[in-house]
Amino acid sequence: MFMMYSVRRDGKGEKLSFTGDHYQLAGYGLLHSLWTKKGRPRNVGWHVGADELIREAAKNQFDSSARRLLIDTAPTSKVRVEVIEIQEIHAFTVADQISGVVWYTPLMLSIRGVMNHDIPQDLPKSEREVMVREIANPQYNEGLREFLYLLGDKNGWNWGMSGRTNAAILDPKARDYFRKHF
Repeated sequence: MFMMYSVRRDGKGEKLSFTGDHYQLAGYGLLHSLWTKKGRPRNVGWHVGADELIREAAKNQFDSSARRLLIDTAPTSKVRVEVIEIQEIHAFTVADQISGVVWYTPLMLSIRGVMNHDIPQDLPKSEREVMVREIANPQYNEGLREFLYLLGDKNGWNWGMSGRTNAAILDPKARDYFRKHF
């Protein structure tokens, strides 16, 4: 579930509160819109940061000082709550050299963990919703990467795997290990 949060800071720390707004990265959502604004780059890498994503999602009313884009990675789980924050996205849009038709776009999301709790017993849905609605003093886990891809023009820029996201989140040590093998 892709959700927008407000940010409040006071003497006690930071609090993230769900604004009630959802956002869409795939399909003809934020990434396609920003790709279009960047001149539709093909067969080259391109980048969007949190500020660009937030401004686009909030129609230029907010930036990352006031809003955050969070993802509840397991919204239907009764035993786990994991929420991550998008910090930046690097993309490489692969297209036909002649027609320009986009085939797919691999993505590397730079993210940080905001909340990660394994629950030893089934958590009632209402309690889980309360946990995710207001996050006081998030314990950030920095430096995570996730690799995903978007299908191209003929598939509406939707997530690969028939509309589902399916990827591994890499922490810095795992990323360093895999980097040796690219």
